[in-house]
Amino acid sequence: MIPNKLLTFIFLFALIAFARQAIAQFEQPKRYEYDLGAFDNFFEVLSLDDKGIMLFRETDERSRDGRFWEIIRLDKDLNEVWKIKRPFGYHLNLNGYAYGGGRFFLLFRNERKSNKQLDMFEFGLNGGELDHHEIEHLFPIQLTEFEVTGSAAIYGGYYNYRPVVMHYDFEERKTKVLRAIYNNRTQLVQVKVHEDDSYSIVTTERTKDRRNTLAVKSYDPNGELSLNSILEPGDGRNFIFGRSTKSNIDNQVLAGTYSNHRTTYSRGLFIANVAEDGSQNINYYDYGELENFFSYMKARRQERVKNRILRKKVKGKTARFSYRLIVHDIIKHGDKYIMLGEAFYPKYSHYYGTGPAGSNAPFTLGSQGNLLLEGYRYTHAVVIGFDEKGKLLWDNSFEITDVLSPSVDQFVNASVQDDKIVLLYLHENVVRSKIIQSDSVLEGKSFNDIKLKFEDDIVNDNNTNVGGLEKWHDKYFFAYGVQRIKNLRNMGVKLNRRVFFVNKLSYK
Repeated sequence: MIPNKLLTFIFLFALIAFARQAIAQFEQPKRYEYDLGAFDNFFEVLSLDDKGIMLFRETDERSRDGRFWEIIRLDKDLNEVWKIKRPFGYHLNLNGYAYGGGRFFLLFRNERKSNKQLDMFEFGLNGGELDHHEIEHLFPIQLTEFEVTGSAAIYGGYYNYRPVVMHYDFEERKTKVLRAIYNNRTQLVQVKVHEDDSYSIVTTERTKDRRNTLAVKSYDPNGELSLNSILEPGDGRNFIFGRSTKSNIDNQVLAGTYSNHRTTYSRGLFIANVAEDGSQNINYYDYGELENFFSYMKARRQERVKNRILRKKVKGKTARFSYRLIVHDIIKHGDKYIMLGEAFYPKYSHYYGTGPAGSNAPFTLGSQGNLLLEGYRYTHAVVIGFDEKGKLLWDNSFEITDVLSPSVDQFVNASVQDDKIVLLYLHENVVRSKIIQSDSVLEGKSFNDIKLKFEDDIVNDNNTNVGGLEKWHDKYFFAYGVQRIKNLRNMGVKLNRRVFFVNKLSYK
């Protein structure tokens, strides 16, 4: 007979194990591989939502007509649907790519026309080139943005150090400059296309008292301006960065970072609601007010920070914290919204070289030693939930302990599944994940290796260049990159191979 206490222990253990399995089951049901030569370029990757993935790259093949590019469409099970190779002229340089209206677009800058012409190639998902658009301008544009709707291409960048955004109508083959963009000391922050083919543009602006702020401009599908609203930060605040989306009642919802001075270091988050008539409602949340912003820290450091916040609060003051934080997405979920951002800081090292006397002393600039930027060290992702009025409902975080990037990019992606949120990022062939429910953690940080094609495949970590991980459709993500793989056992498999891979990922 088994004692009652032991039976209770076994039951509880089984219940916990079952609950963990019920909460999350990480799967990698499909993998695609493409064999690359030692010096072959790898592919750019573009999600086609539930229609699959598009891969494209410049090859080393040349002809009289130009450089050959290879384009491959994969379906949602990572099977090849079609692939083509076609040359693009030597005078064409790729400047952007996009998917919209069931079509795939490549945008090239034409150097023969003094960069005053763009060549846009349109492809159907069933294969084959549908159209070639030659778009001429009176002035060259340094492109930074490219999006498409069902009826138009929206692209923009800078001319004469000022931002400019263009609307190109596919049917009429006409281009127009969008109103309310071309201003001094303004920068483009976001071009956001909505489901009804309208779109919004977020820019930086200056207030009348010379503070930094943001503006949101909305356009109908024909490129006509319907809203031009400059956010009005209060109490000496400055807005640094933000993202927008359209609400269920056609208001603009924005979330981002603010500071109390003109600096790239933020003091907290703001959430704004801008109505169609331009009226605004803005809420501010200092980092010290958030419940889980510092949860990425080790226990002792987190406790010290929380004690500091409490001491300030007792004295009627607010503890101030400064972070560099970039906002990536605002995800609409019913009548609620979820914002995802990542905190980072630049990492420098002293640069040493041969000094004037032939020593190895560091070069100096005045009294300061030379600093070399090694990259950007990421600390954690920040996730908040809020309603249409901008009221904060909850906050959470996801620690990032191992990423040093040469540029500021998005690493963590989020998938909302019912009332749960799956957070993932990829580093050194390992998927790091965390599952949250509002401000609770359902499953802490877990680690899953990227699944390989054959059982006896081994990745040569010293020669691995992993591309990244992106949200795909429904509950799926995909990871992609380049791997050098050894296989000493499987018959019919190369001993060494260099592959471009795409792995389908999901959490159930």
